[in-house]
Amino acid sequence: MVTDLKEHAGEDVVRRPGNFWPRNPLVVVQIAFSLALITRCGFVLRGAGSRASIDTGLKPGASYLLEVDASLAGYEPKRAQELIRT
Repeated sequence: MVTDLKEHAGEDVVRRPGNFWPRNPLVVVQIAFSLALITRCGFVLRGAGSRASIDTGLKPGASYLLEVDASLAGYEPKRAQELIRT
């Protein structure tokens, strides 16, 4: 086999005319799908970047979070809900 390869080294590969389809079409489908996913990821990242720069009008340093547990003061859950609503 090695001698046969050495004898035919450098020869051109002859393709039959009209044989346009690749040997394994699944490879072509996989490459096309991969390119589509890469393109979609680029669009998503570009959109996320533009959404991150939108001015919402909120000032990050001017916000506070308050958590109240009325049960620590002895309130029943129903009474605590009424207290929070008012």
